[in-house]
Amino acid sequence: MNDNLGYTSIPYENSVAKQAYFENLPLIAECLPTEDFFKELEIILLSIVRNDKLITKFVEIIPLILQPDNISFNLRFIYKVGSIILTSFNNSLKTNYVEYAEKTLNSYNNVKLEIEEQIKPNLGQFANSKFAIWRLCSLTKIEPQIQDIGQLLYNEFNSPDRIQYAAEFLPFMSPSEAQRHIVNALINPQYVVRVSAVDAISYFKFDLSDQFYETNLCQEKNIKVLEHVLQIPPENISLNILKPLINHPDLSSKAIAVALKSPHLVTLVPDLIKNGCAGAELADINIEVIKNMNPVPYDLIAMLLKESTKLVSDEIIKGIASLDELNVLFHIVFPRMGEKGSWRPRYIAVQIFKELVRNKIADEMIPDYAGFAIAMALDRCYYVRKLVMETIAIFPEGWAKSYTIESILSLANDKCDHFHCEMFKLLLQEAPNVLHGFENLVENAKKAIENDLKEN
Repeated sequence: MNDNLGYTSIPYENSVAKQAYFENLPLIAECLPTEDFFKELEIILLSIVRNDKLITKFVEIIPLILQPDNISFNLRFIYKVGSIILTSFNNSLKTNYVEYAEKTLNSYNNVKLEIEEQIKPNLGQFANSKFAIWRLCSLTKIEPQIQDIGQLLYNEFNSPDRIQYAAEFLPFMSPSEAQRHIVNALINPQYVVRVSAVDAISYFKFDLSDQFYETNLCQEKNIKVLEHVLQIPPENISLNILKPLINHPDLSSKAIAVALKSPHLVTLVPDLIKNGCAGAELADINIEVIKNMNPVPYDLIAMLLKESTKLVSDEIIKGIASLDELNVLFHIVFPRMGEKGSWRPRYIAVQIFKELVRNKIADEMIPDYAGFAIAMALDRCYYVRKLVMETIAIFPEGWAKSYTIESILSLANDKCDHFHCEMFKLLLQEAPNVLHGFENLVENAKKAIENDLKEN
C-alpha cells in the first residue's frame, strides 16, 4: 500500500480518523492483495499495541475481517495479531485475545493445517513464536493424540535458546503434559525458566512432596525462585522445603506466613518460636489448626500478636477467645497493658478481651478484668480507648462494672488534663447506659470536659 494512503498517513492526534480507518479494515482486507494487507496490518498493530483504547477497538472488528471461506487467511491473521498482542503489557487484553483466538481456531477443526501453515513456520522466530508456543501448549488439552504436538514441544523445551519462551506457557498445557516439561524447566540454569516451572506447579497445585520437586527445590538458592515457591498453596508445600525457609535471612517473614496456614504447622511451632516470628502476622494464622493442637501454643499466638501490623478477622478473635481463659488472659491479653509500639496489638488484645466478656466472666476473674479495662482506658490510642469503653458497656451488672466506671471517673477533677478529658468524653458517648448511680462523678467529669474545652 502507498504510504501516503495507509494508516501511517493519518496524523497521530486524529483519533476520529483512526477509528474510521479501523471500521473500514474489512473492506481494505478485501481490496488489497494479501501480502500488502498483512504488511499494512503489521504497521497498524505495532503502532497501536501500547494504546489500550485503540487496540481494544481493533480487536472488536476482528470478526468482520475474517473470511468464512478462507481458513488459511484467517489462521495467518489470528497468528499475526496474536504475535503482537502478546507483547502488550495489558494482561486483560492478552487474556481476552487468547480466549477469543482459542475459540475461533478450535471452530476451524483443522489442527494439522494450523500446525503446518502457522505453528511450525513461527516456532524459532523469537518475535513471532510466543503465540505459536501458546497455541501448541493449548492443543495438548484438545488434541493430545497428534504426534507432531508432542515432538514440537519436546524441541522447544530442549532448546537452550527457546525454553525460556516455552516455559512461560506451561499453565496452558494439559496437567500431564505440563508435568513432563516442568522436569526440564526446573533444572534449567536460567532462573526465569525455573520461576516459570514453579508458577506452573502452583497453577496445577502439584504436591511438592514429590521426590523430584522436593530434591530440586531444597537445593534452590535463587531468591526470586524461592519467593515464587512461597506463593504455592501452603497445603502443597512439603515440610522439607518450608522448614529451611523459615530461617532464611531474606524470606523468613514470608515463609512464616505460609507456615501459619500449613498442615505442617504442628511440627513447625518450635521453629517459629525459636525464630521469634519477626515480621509475621496473627492475621495469617489458621486458627482451626491452632485450636486442635495439644498443647495449644499460647507463646506463639502471643509472639504473633506482638508482631502484628494488621487487624485480624472475627473468626480469629472468636477462635482465640474460645481457648482456655486463663492462658488467653495471662499469655496474650494482659501483657499488652502499657506496651509501646504499634497500637494494633493492643487493639486486637481488647477485641479478644471484649469477646471474653461476652462469653462470661468467672467471679474470681472479675478484679483482673476490671484492672485491664481501667489500664486500657488510659491507652495512648483513641481507637483502643474507644473499644474499651464499648466493652465496659457490656460488662455484667455488679461490682466489676461499678468499680471500673468509678475508678475511671474518679480521675475527673479541676486539674484534669486534656488526655483524661478525652477519655471521659468517650465513656459518656460509648457507655451512657452504665452511668446511672454515678451522677456526682459524671458531673465532675462533665465539668472537667467543659473546662478543657474553654482552655483549648
